[in-house]
Amino acid sequence: MSGKGGSLPTASNNKKSNKPVLPQIQRHPAYYEDPYKNSILFSFKLKDRQDEKLKQIVIEHAKREEQTALELSGGKNRQREKSPECPKTCLSEDRAIRNNYYYMKERVAQLPITPASDESFKHIIEHFIDKKLKEGPQMKAVIQRFINETKVLYENSMKKSQLQHVLVAPHVKGLEDEVAGPPPPD
Repeated sequence: MSGKGGSLPTASNNKKSNKPVLPQIQRHPAYYEDPYKNSILFSFKLKDRQDEKLKQIVIEHAKREEQTALELSGGKNRQREKSPECPKTCLSEDRAIRNNYYYMKERVAQLPITPASDESFKHIIEHFIDKKLKEGPQMKAVIQRFINETKVLYENSMKKSQLQHVLVAPHVKGLEDEVAGPPPPD
């Protein structure tokens, strides 16, 4: 076509640029009959259909087998067995010690902790906070928030202390950074 539209240029040459115009590429007639026959994507679609059909057949067969097994057992399902643990030959000694330590640490962390008494917080407030600072509605909210935060910090500290006093981290690979055992002497 020419630059501004209009009719198709002649096959011999273009009048404006004097360049020969190439004829349109002719395709084989079979290409127009079934363009998807030789397509790569079509073979992938066919494979997907075959995979779906195969999965459907396998699932139907498994359902039939399950029904026959249920009929033989009187309609009761078998209890599923737990997955077997690694044999002792596969589990290294260091890993067994590490697993045992983590199990013990989890159990110690779940032990109950004696909470701090409210009297101790009242004592702290009475002796260490000035009376002028305790007055006013804004300060009561601040003091309550202070008490709640202190309780949380106390419980976390007690859990950490309990872990340090009850457990001693074994000297195996993977537990180098564990903080367990008695605190260092002061």
